[in-house]
Amino acid sequence: MVQKKEPKVDFISEDIAGATHVAFCFGESGKVKFLSRDYTKYGPKLEEMKFKASLGDSILLDNTIFVGLGERDKFKPRHARKAAVSALGFVRTLRKKEVVIDARGFEAGHFKNLIFSVYVNLHKYDEFKTKKEEDEPAESENVHLYFDSWNMDNAKYARIIAESVNYVRDIANRPANIASPQAMAEEAKVLAVKSKLSYKLLTKKDMQKLGMNALLAVASGSAREPTLPIIEYRAPGAKKTLVLIGKGLTFDSGGISLKPSKGMDEMKFDKSGACAVLGMMKAIAQLKPSLNVIGLMPFTENMPGGSATKPGDIVKAYNGKTIEILNTDAEGRLVLADVLAYAEDKYKPDYIIDLATLTGACVVALGSYASGMLTNDQSFADMVKNASKEGFDEVWQLPLWEEYYDMIKGKYADLKNISDTGEAGTITAAAFLGNFVSKAKWVHLDIAGTAYHSRPIPPFDFGATGAGISVVLETIKLLEKSKA
Repeated sequence: MVQKKEPKVDFISEDIAGATHVAFCFGESGKVKFLSRDYTKYGPKLEEMKFKASLGDSILLDNTIFVGLGERDKFKPRHARKAAVSALGFVRTLRKKEVVIDARGFEAGHFKNLIFSVYVNLHKYDEFKTKKEEDEPAESENVHLYFDSWNMDNAKYARIIAESVNYVRDIANRPANIASPQAMAEEAKVLAVKSKLSYKLLTKKDMQKLGMNALLAVASGSAREPTLPIIEYRAPGAKKTLVLIGKGLTFDSGGISLKPSKGMDEMKFDKSGACAVLGMMKAIAQLKPSLNVIGLMPFTENMPGGSATKPGDIVKAYNGKTIEILNTDAEGRLVLADVLAYAEDKYKPDYIIDLATLTGACVVALGSYASGMLTNDQSFADMVKNASKEGFDEVWQLPLWEEYYDMIKGKYADLKNISDTGEAGTITAAAFLGNFVSKAKWVHLDIAGTAYHSRPIPPFDFGATGAGISVVLETIKLLEKSKA
């Protein structure tokens, strides 16, 4: 396969004469206010041209693309994404060899979003395209990011996140015939070796010995055996341990409770949580935080077949609790249940974050712009919420009261994997998972609406987004500072 060459992106400390420039400005009371004073002379001309500098507006003047940011007091970090995409869209139409994006004057949060968005928006997934590069119209060859020197650490950090997100987009976009549970375990091994992290693999036999019968029930209908790769980052002298768990359904047909055919192709994205954990471990190896981080990524398929789990079947999970499987399409929580209990038992973590494309109810509630968050510890949830304010990943907390736990108590077993009423689907799924965490502070992120898009949403094209990576990495930074 031949992939299209992407523009080279780099950081510069001095301007490049003769290059096409991108400059940013606010629009306030009919006046254009520039982030850098170097462009003040263009103000009267832009105002004469009726350029209002609304968010995402763009115009070309004297080989400079001016991009609007809207009103200063309404400009949030996430709005920088739209500004970056608008700038790059204009850049593509000009097809200039050298482009300088002048990011001087941005505050740290806005700046990180801008840098992140440039890297993410320029990256295209075309792993299986056969059209040759020379058949495609050329884009800019070099995109230079010009910014204040005090923002260098922020720029490097945003680049690490973006590169991890782009890596995750590539692997999450892969179809099930390529990204099998075995292939994903090998992907994790290669990443661990390259990143100099510890790696081990739990096979189907290991899972059977451990009593991971909920996970095995999901895998039972597939000809491909499940895998559970584990990557460990150990910090010298660390006093805290964070466990990350990602749902890794390489394909989810629904099993015997078969899904409708329309949109079933998108069920290759049901591995997005596990892929996100892979991306986090990639970034963590570079960021080297002061706490231990353990990533567990259970990969399996959920398929119908003669050996598939049937509605009404009862299994005993790793922690000894019994589960009535009333709907085989509520499979993600079964996979996560065993891994949550195993991870807490094995690693004794202080904190656990799991990420999963778990419920369609979360998509209905929050759409594509925020992930659902539920927790057993409000102080930890507050930390994650604060981390999300940087703008890369938005989260919205839903309640997890004891009444919701009552809704998933079983009739013939301890638990059932869906409630009888179908109400509060995202919350009852989290309540089910809560039965498999006993001591650790735990946050569950339902990324069903944010992990992939069927349409472009800035700064992403359609397909996988790497949702969850940024908010978790920001949370790690807060955990390093926390005394809790």
